[in-house]
Amino acid sequence: MLAAELALRYRAWRFERGVQTYTDQVEAALAVLQDAAILERVRQEGWRILLDEAQDTDPHQFAVLVELTRPPGAALGTWPAQGGAGPRAGHFSIVGDGQQSIYSSRADVRNFQRHVAAFDQLEGGDRLVFDVTFRAPHTVIGYLNATLPAAFGLGRDHNRGLPPAEGAPAPLLQVAYEPLAAGPKNEKG
Repeated sequence: MLAAELALRYRAWRFERGVQTYTDQVEAALAVLQDAAILERVRQEGWRILLDEAQDTDPHQFAVLVELTRPPGAALGTWPAQGGAGPRAGHFSIVGDGQQSIYSSRADVRNFQRHVAAFDQLEGGDRLVFDVTFRAPHTVIGYLNATLPAAFGLGRDHNRGLPPAEGAPAPLLQVAYEPLAAGPKNEKG
């Protein structure tokens, strides 16, 4: 309770002085999109968004960007979780790798994975997988592909979190390892 009260007072103090944090700006953008007329006008402008490092994007930022690229008339907040219309073809591109998520304090890699899964099901776009690396030698890639699937998989107890409810399966905390392939000119050893 005390922490929540302090957070609200600090926010009010900042706003009285005309200071906004990045989080405040994202929340303001979400608030603006709650106005149906503004949301429709923005969507009709046909924005095209390329989001790099999508695995490190927090859910509120994702929501703003997704909403800007959905078709006019789509109900706010219904994609991908509730089956609403996804982004218009060619309007929302994400580039990311869940295995490289580094901002656990603000980003939600599960949110990223939900969006990728929706693209896998052809909801809102196509998923393209780039699994070739041009940096590592063949031997290193072979070693990684042979060892990391087990290290990041279901077979390790430390990769599981607490079940969300009694009798429910424990969620996998790790992002599944996706095997790599060596580029044609990579060193052998």
